Amino acid sequence: MELILASGSPRREMLLRQIGLNFQVEPSGAGENIPEDAAPRELAEKLAVEKARLVASRRSSGLVIGADTVVMLGSRALGKPANSDEAVEMLRALSGREHQVITGIAVVDAAGGRIRSDVVVTGVKFAPLSEDVIARYMATGEPMDKAGAYAIQGFGALLIEWIDGCYFSDAMYRNADPPNFKTFADALRAGNPNSIVAFNPGVLTPVITLTEYEDYTAGEISEAFPVCPGPRVNQAQYHILSYLGENWSRGKPRFADEFVVGYTRDVSNKGGAVTWDVPTDLKGRIPKEFIDQLKLLRHIR
Repeated sequence: MELILASGSPRREMLLRQIGLNFQVEPSGAGENIPEDAAPRELAEKLAVEKARLVASRRSSGLVIGADTVVMLGSRALGKPANSDEAVEMLRALSGREHQVITGIAVVDAAGGRIRSDVVVTGVKFAPLSEDVIARYMATGEPMDKAGAYAIQGFGALLIEWIDGCYFSDAMYRNADPPNFKTFADALRAGNPNSIVAFNPGVLTPVITLTEYEDYTAGEISEAFPVCPGPRVNQAQYHILSYLGENWSRGKPRFADEFVVGYTRDVSNKGGAVTWDVPTDLKGRIPKEFIDQLKLLRHIR
């Protein structure tokens, strides 16, 4: 069956060619306006479906792939900059901060009209950017046609401190044939049937499960701590993972003792679990101020 990519993006074309697919490229021509009140996950999926359906409507057969990416900085959606001033403003806003890259993916059967779609979220943390670094990056021309004004697969990789989630879409593991999430979970449990499995969707609120093969939610949280809804999300136990220091495995304590104890107790009382990351020194020792905080949690059940 013929495969069509409904995008003129060289980056999306590169990803498909890397896995050995033969396909045609036919940009959809769809607009990418972002309403101020749009829910980001639903918007990314909707735009991906719209692009694929537009191309499918012009064909009698074939599978059409559409995709769209929305960059969320807090509650603000960052699309493609309209001009260089807007690109610079976006890069300044992203400097030193975490954000989410939300990608909607859709496949449309042009002959029958059937649609399959999904959404993937990856957390990204920018390093602090000086004005000189921003100017140099702008001079590459790379920011101008990218959501959020950067491309992680290009020079923009130099601006990134870390990413949390799959570099590529995790949708490649949502299929019947291995490798997929089931084969990963089976491999993890092969040596120890009591292994606890959690697939990390990145820094994401509310906490979700990625697949039916998880025992716990990964629950990675950085700043916005959610209220525990109960003991489970789908089949998985509700679990939160965050750090007590200023960042993962480093820095001074960022929370008052009252918050650490109160939040841990609240999640535990509702049947959930909390894991706290703490720094260690070069000899693997936990600093005393973190030991003191952890001791306060001893009597929580």
